[in-house]
Amino acid sequence: MKKVLNRLKNAYMNFRISTKLSILYLFVFLLSMFLSWIVYYNLNYRFSIQKSGELSMQTLYSLKSNITNLLENVDYNSRVILSNNDVQTILSNGQNEDTFVAENRMRTSLTLLINTMPSIESIYVFDNYGHCYGAGRGMNYTLKISRITEAPWYNEVVDLNGASLFRLHANNIFSAENKESSVSMVRLINGTVSQRPIGILLMNISNSALEESYHEIVKKYGSTVILLDESNKYIISNEKISTENVAAILQNSEKNHDDPLILKSGGKRFIYSSITLDYPKWKIIMGIPMEEIDKELALYQRITFIIIFLNIILLLGCIMIFSRLITIPIHKLLESMRGVQKGNFVTVHMNTGADEIGQLKDGYNLMITKIQELLNKIINDQRAKRKLELNILQAQIKPHFLYNTLDAMAYLSLAGKNAELYDALEALGEFYRKSLSKGGEIISIKDEIDITRDYLLLQRLRYGDIFTAKFDIDESVLKYKTLKLILQPLVENSIYHGIRPKGEPGEIWVRVKGDGDRIIFSVEDNGIGMPDDVIKAFQNRDIKESGFGLWETLERIRIYYENDSSYTIKSSKNKGTIITISIPKETVERGGAKNDVLQPTH
Repeated sequence: MKKVLNRLKNAYMNFRISTKLSILYLFVFLLSMFLSWIVYYNLNYRFSIQKSGELSMQTLYSLKSNITNLLENVDYNSRVILSNNDVQTILSNGQNEDTFVAENRMRTSLTLLINTMPSIESIYVFDNYGHCYGAGRGMNYTLKISRITEAPWYNEVVDLNGASLFRLHANNIFSAENKESSVSMVRLINGTVSQRPIGILLMNISNSALEESYHEIVKKYGSTVILLDESNKYIISNEKISTENVAAILQNSEKNHDDPLILKSGGKRFIYSSITLDYPKWKIIMGIPMEEIDKELALYQRITFIIIFLNIILLLGCIMIFSRLITIPIHKLLESMRGVQKGNFVTVHMNTGADEIGQLKDGYNLMITKIQELLNKIINDQRAKRKLELNILQAQIKPHFLYNTLDAMAYLSLAGKNAELYDALEALGEFYRKSLSKGGEIISIKDEIDITRDYLLLQRLRYGDIFTAKFDIDESVLKYKTLKLILQPLVENSIYHGIRPKGEPGEIWVRVKGDGDRIIFSVEDNGIGMPDDVIKAFQNRDIKESGFGLWETLERIRIYYENDSSYTIKSSKNKGTIITISIPKETVERGGAKNDVLQPTH
């Protein structure tokens, strides 16, 4: 067997590329079509089940709406009876009324009322003195209990204080020949004047009213519809199923909600779904037969086999032509690609169509172009980084800032304000010591905040009370590292371009906080704001040669964090500006050991 396989392998390897491709394409095509058919069949089967389940749930919601409307209509009818003048008068007078006269009056009123209520089979009214008044549709109604207080649901109705209670067959308080009305609605009757219980109302809902709620659905889909009460007892159904199936359907509904369940019932498969009414907590089960779905799947199978057979015939006729159209351009493309090994990143030019070979050529050319662009970008970014580094070194030692600060210190010395002079000297020393940071780019967030505080102290020394600064710092982020001089240029921007032009004292808020794996820097002022064209230029990255300042700071951050940073600028005219910068949390300088947690500088 092994020798035979080796001979077949050697024979295949000696074929021309076009022949190899033909054999390979045919094998792959047949295998892919077979696998596709299996996947398609399973997906189509699941899709059909899903659609049938969705149809079932839509129908259930419609059925739920029908039954809910029916029960709401019964509830409304009960309110009409409760407010009837004869009912209220007879029940309120109680023993003062002549029994015969009261019964006739009550029966007449109830008969008139029931004729306007097609969904009601019978109505019973019980007073507090043992009397029972009733009216129905030509049936003889006999109670199995002597007083209504003996009914198993009596105390529950009293506790509901007028709310409706639904019970199957009214818990069998009527004689056996009167079970045609399957559901009873019971509620307490309160006097309209005294607002005290004066009786009990019981209304039996006819089976025909319930059947009408799903008659059209059963007729259209041939479905099974089952209505269960709170105890999972049958209220009504057009076909009963086993207790085990009922339990399985309800359990599946609790776990998977709208997902259907496929079960056998009566030798047939059904897709079962269920839903629960809001009140009462009845369950509706609906089963759609699988016969139609199976017929549809069988049709799809036949269509799929026909398509596969036709594709094989077409493939055998065209495979040789396609293989030649593929192999010839590939050879040309490979020859051109060998130049890349020598460092010649030159795009390929050859006549191709819009097929896969053309796409391969376009992809290769795009790759070469992107490589060239990335190389140029790296070179430009390095140049820009070096330029920004020079700019920051120049900004760290601004002569005018130093001169103005020294002048202010000279004034403090002449004025004899030694304490203020000492604080200013200490702040100036700390500012340059930490901002220079031995030529390094990375400092702790604590040092960054200290630099900003020192800078603001020196600026207040120069400008007096032209601004006040407030800090809101999340202490948990002080141990992390950051690119230096992020906050100071933002604060400088607020002073020089926000508050000073306003001509009146202003406020600056400096905020630093953690947000997941990010650190958020924010500087806000209530100055004159930024012009719309400047904000638009920042958004479009269209700032040209602005010197050291906000733009250079944002560019320096972008280059250092390799686009893993972001910023937003929000500004309103004469109301102020908020600049927010987001950088990743880092405990070490990029390229260092990740476990080396930075300790705050003291």
